[in-house]
Amino acid sequence: GFLIVLLLMWLVWFKFIGGASSTMKASQEEKEQWRIVIRKRWEQKHITFVGIMILFFGIAWFWVNGNSAAMDAKNIIDFCAFSDLTTPNCYEAQNTWDNAIQGAWSFAVLGLVIGTIGFYDIERKDSQGNWPEYASAEPAHSEVESTTKKEKPKGSWRNRSHSDEEE
Repeated sequence: GFLIVLLLMWLVWFKFIGGASSTMKASQEEKEQWRIVIRKRWEQKHITFVGIMILFFGIAWFWVNGNSAAMDAKNIIDFCAFSDLTTPNCYEAQNTWDNAIQGAWSFAVLGLVIGTIGFYDIERKDSQGNWPEYASAEPAHSEVESTTKKEKPKGSWRNRSHSDEEE
């Protein structure tokens, strides 16, 4: 039944809606209007997002490993699996363990989403079609230093000492 519905949806998409032409048009457009890159400019809020991500990962770990009821439920589940038991106590322990795992996954996924907001930046091309460039004060400072440095003498010290004596 599902396969028939899927085939009908495919037929409607390509025959009546014109999915093939819109797909071709989209593939011929200029690519990369947007890009996702690792953040180059870090502000306090981005560091806070990464900190919240680490905190949520810690909560997710503690939600399972630090919860004595969940660990007791895990031990009961292991005993039930070893003994092939299907008692109400085993079902209750399985439910407790599943709830602990579900809560841990929820915190881990929330942490991952918040951390992604902190780590990554979405860039868009400007009106001239160029990607944004971030100026840094570091290169200008290094150019000033490079002009004031002395050049090191070339060659070995023996060659330099002989040439100095000859002159």
